[in-house]
Amino acid sequence: MQIEELSFTYAGKDRPALAGINLSIKEGEFLLITGPTGCGKSTLLKTLNGLIPAEVTGNLEGKVQIRGVPVTDLNHHDRCSTIGLIFQNPDDQLFTTKVEEEVGFGLENLNLSQTEMEKRITAALCQVGLEDFRHGSTFNLSGGEKQRLAIASVLAMQPAVLALDEPLAQLDLIGVKQVLEVLLSLKKRGVTVILVEHRLPWVVPYATHVVVMNQGKVLFNGSPQALSPDLLQELGLKPKAPPRFSDLETLKMSLTPVRSFSRQDWILKAEGLSYLTLLKGISFCLFPGEIVAIVGPNGAGKSTLLHLLAGLLSPTQGRILSDKSAGLVLQNPDLMLFSKTVWEEVAFGLKSRKIPSGQIAQRVETILRALNLMAFKDDAPQALSRGQRLRVAVASVLALNPDILLLDEPTSGQDAGEIERLMHYLKTLTLQGRTVAFVTHDLDVAFKWADRIFFMEQGQIVFCGEKGGTH
Repeated sequence: MQIEELSFTYAGKDRPALAGINLSIKEGEFLLITGPTGCGKSTLLKTLNGLIPAEVTGNLEGKVQIRGVPVTDLNHHDRCSTIGLIFQNPDDQLFTTKVEEEVGFGLENLNLSQTEMEKRITAALCQVGLEDFRHGSTFNLSGGEKQRLAIASVLAMQPAVLALDEPLAQLDLIGVKQVLEVLLSLKKRGVTVILVEHRLPWVVPYATHVVVMNQGKVLFNGSPQALSPDLLQELGLKPKAPPRFSDLETLKMSLTPVRSFSRQDWILKAEGLSYLTLLKGISFCLFPGEIVAIVGPNGAGKSTLLHLLAGLLSPTQGRILSDKSAGLVLQNPDLMLFSKTVWEEVAFGLKSRKIPSGQIAQRVETILRALNLMAFKDDAPQALSRGQRLRVAVASVLALNPDILLLDEPTSGQDAGEIERLMHYLKTLTLQGRTVAFVTHDLDVAFKWADRIFFMEQGQIVFCGEKGGTH
């Protein structure tokens, strides 16, 4: 692929999302594209397969060519079969009710034989570890399992170029390693892999070519070995060094087991909590002023637990005791955003509570500044990057001052600098007596910021630990 003087400005925007991009991508490369949240990475991917300008309005200048042919000259069929794109949010890409139908949908549009379709569906599901889910419903999948399914549906079409927008964000560590091994095997078969990702310690060892972006421009274009740690730190990105905790067992061994609490000052108490077959007799307490991290593999029941604590679901057995307010930030922020501007989004709940306008303005500005969103206050939330949209969703819940804040993977789509900013702000809230419980696959974040860590497997909390103490 050849990209020449590529610029793009979204309709209604003054500042370009891409500004003069020049890039050559060789056949069979493993290209890693990284950069701060909102720097233009996702926009660049959408130009590679023609979604921009075919489906997105704005001003496009420059060229994107594959094998000498402008991508905009390819028809829809040829674009999709040549350049496969996996979106940041798997829910944007899934639209059937059965797992095997999802993988087979694109193949039907390629007019393949039934025998060839069956062969490709089986291979793609095995590659991403979903073979046991083949006959299941897409509605019963966790966020990470949906991400794997989206990858399988594109893999089955066997594109020459596979472009992935943060496919690891919602995956557990087993899933991360599995997907990266799949991508490496595709590269060895001659497929060009283009991967947008923040989780650099996991991805850099696989890359043959790295591009670092900021504010719509390319700051670095070269080999992984030449990538400067100073540049990464300057942009608020994680260094290339491997993470401290590469698996759940390593994290568990670094913690002191917490077997029981004699404290009676709990803010929320769960007793024998069960939900269908997803949760099985969970009991625990949350206490004022603490941060609790919930970790575990995809499908362990982590999101279901948060939904129960927030009251979105009712337990089939057991009970939740609490007289405090709880606010939930969903794994998919797009389900929470509906206002015309970021400011209106964060102010919406306050207006519905008849808070005086002066107080609203002060509270909204404080939270937007804390989460580095003031520059986007007049922008439409849905026009922002996924990481920025997630922070807007967090801000809209924080504005209501809940006693208990429940966050489902709040670090996904965020660069290291934004993760640090967000978690530091949450820590200041706990010093005021608020309680935070968050689901994460980033074990380093869990260890650094959490007072206690719950390990979940198959619908149960199998271990609870803390960095020190005598409980």
